[in-house]
Order: sequence, then structure tokens, then C-alpha cells
Amino acid sequence: MNPRDYQLWMEKAFLYIEAALGQELATPSRICMTEEYFRSAFVRGLAASRPDLADRVRTEENASWSTNGCWKCQTTDGQRRPLQHDVAVVPNDDDAGMLCEVKWVKTASASAIARDVWKLLLSRGTAAEQQATRTYLLLGGEAKPLSDTLESLRDNHLNLRWSNAGGGSGTVRATRDFSATSFLGSTLGSRDLDYILGWGSNPRHRRDPPATWASWRISRRFSPWLRTIEGTGWRAVMFEIHHHGASNNSRLNLGNFKNSLTFVC
Repeated sequence: MNPRDYQLWMEKAFLYIEAALGQELATPSRICMTEEYFRSAFVRGLAASRPDLADRVRTEENASWSTNGCWKCQTTDGQRRPLQHDVAVVPNDDDAGMLCEVKWVKTASASAIARDVWKLLLSRGTAAEQQATRTYLLLGGEAKPLSDTLESLRDNHLNLRWSNAGGGSGTVRATRDFSATSFLGSTLGSRDLDYILGWGSNPRHRRDPPATWASWRISRRFSPWLRTIEGTGWRAVMFEIHHHGASNNSRLNLGNFKNSLTFVC
């Protein structure tokens, strides 16, 4: 499995999401569409479109670094439940697998998505692009809250765009640079990195994070889904976060971030 193989697989699985959204949007109450239902449609799509790889598909897969000790005192005592990725394709001898975070947005959810992005960046790490774990972000939800959430993320240097607006020409417009350094420098980015790394309150610890790139690219894969009926609008879109074509190979410098934190451990 190479990166293009994964892109084709994600596109086929996305058809199951489109079908599930259309089916539930047609019902009078539309109460069945939840984040769990949304994620389940994606998992069904992964398994059905590649039955030969279905045994590698997992949900709630632990992030490998989430049990790391505190970077100041090295303790692991009292850690909360390990951080998990919503959907994963576990590695094998052929490739490093895939990780995907899934969100169904009914209200403003910028922090929840920011945390998911940090989880993906830290799990993706600094492996060479062709050998790296593939990292995807699947977003869906009600049109207005999702649009507001994406706008809030863009204000904090996380440029997840629904449309081609603001990009270059042709297909390049679906891919944009993403600076983890700028994101970390924002209030949202630093706060939510602290959240996923931290546990406890008295004392307060932070997991020692793995190295990750400072520069990334975010590509919107295939066409997003949008449908409105009787005043209810739902959307779904999938992004891939990758390092191919990134501006540099510098690692994210966490020195200033660490110095800004108050430790009591």
C-alpha cells in the first residue's frame, strides 16, 4: 500500500458516508445521524471496499505515545485513559498503516478538532513520507456550525478549507501549507496541545511528546459532500495531513511552549 493506494481506498469508503448521510437526511426526524453513526459508516466503507484489508481496520486505537512519561519528572503514575485515534488501519510488513480522526459537528467544535490534529501530527512523527503512517481527518456536520468551526480554526493558522477559495490554480488549490509552528503560537493551538499532553491537576503532568515536523501540507481529498433539504444542510469532507512538498524538514521546536507551562510535579 502506497499513499495513492490509501487515497483511493479513502475515496471508496467516503461513498458509504455519502450514502449514510443521504439516507438519514431523507428521514423526517434525522435523529440517527450522530458522530458514532458517521464513524461507523466510514468503517463499513473501509471494510466493504477492501475486504482483503478489513482485518486491519480498528476503532479506538491507542496512540503509541499517549503513555509516555511526564517530560519533567518522567512519572507515568495516575495517567488518564490512553489517548485514542477514532479509526486506524494497523501497520503490517507492507506499510505503516493509517490513522483517521472523525468529527460530526453540531455546535462549534474548534478545540475538539485542534486536539485531533495534534494527535495526528504527533503520531505521524518525522518518518519519511513514503514510509510514514497516513493521517486523515474526516469532518462532517450541520452546515452552519461546521462552517463557523472551520473559520475559527483558520483564524488560528489551521487552514481547513471546504472550498478552493484562497488557493492557487487548478488542482493545487485543494492543497495548502500548514505551519505547526504558527498553530502552536496561537491561543487555540497551544491550549489544546497542553490539553492532550496533560493529565492530573495537583500535581499537573505533561506527556513527553514525540518529535514532529514544523511544516506540513493539508490536502482536501476528492469532492466534499453537501446537501440541504427542508432547511437542514449537512456536509462531509476529508483532509489528508502529510509532509509531501512541505517547505522544510525542520522539527517543531517545543522549547518556548514548555517554558510557558506551569509545572507542579
